[in-house]
Amino acid sequence: MTRPSQTSGFTLSELLIATTIGSFAMAGILTAFLSLQRSYAATSDSIMETSRFVVVQDQLGVDLRSALAVTTAQPQQLGLRVRYYSDSEAEDHVVTFRFDRGTGELTREREGNRYVLMAQLRDATFTYYRRSSSGQTEETSAAAEVNAVRISVTPDQDRVGGLQRRQSVFASSLFQLRRIAFP
Repeated sequence: MTRPSQTSGFTLSELLIATTIGSFAMAGILTAFLSLQRSYAATSDSIMETSRFVVVQDQLGVDLRSALAVTTAQPQQLGLRVRYYSDSEAEDHVVTFRFDRGTGELTREREGNRYVLMAQLRDATFTYYRRSSSGQTEETSAAAEVNAVRISVTPDQDRVGGLQRRQSVFASSLFQLRRIAFP
């Protein structure tokens, strides 16, 4: 009688151990992948918010550098009488920046044309200052005294990409009004 030859292979217990180890490795890789994906989403959203605020800063900068006078000085609204460098002496414009808490939009309006500069905001606040030639700065609410403006915006996003966000001001910029003289 001949004995059957033994074939080489893995036993059931070896296969179960290898499968278990492979499952743990795949779970670790999946966890790392999901974490990187959430981090990417949060970073991407932060970059988009920064880009949107840069656009707001640019537009505010142009208007504030061209301002002849501040006509409205309220925490949620800034009114300016401006003359752009390309305008003639008789050509003044009224520009209004307004934050609407109901819609979460920061808008700019000029001569009846209104457009949204930034949306999905929790808050946008204008703070007004009177800066003297001696370097002293004090907050003011009188439009006639304003020669510097700070805008602070806070996005309306408690969680971005699954990560907890700070509840503080996202960005803040101070602008000196060039055409309005120091007292």
